[in-house]
Amino acid sequence: IKGAAASVGGEALRAVAFVMERAARNGDLELAKASMQDLDTQFGHLRQSLEQCAWDTAGVGGELRNED
Repeated sequence: IKGAAASVGGEALRAVAFVMERAARNGDLELAKASMQDLDTQFGHLRQSLEQCAWDTAGVGGELRNED
């Protein structure tokens, strides 16, 4: 999740995924679980931003929509 988010400018989503990964690695599964809502929220924000940039987020391979 971290890499995919970072590759499309989703810094907030990448940051939440990093916290979750670090928490799980340290055995803090409660923190990882508690971060799920934030992960979902940040994913929604990123998806909305990508859709506003005319990305076809439902398509395979991130194809750009032709608006013509």
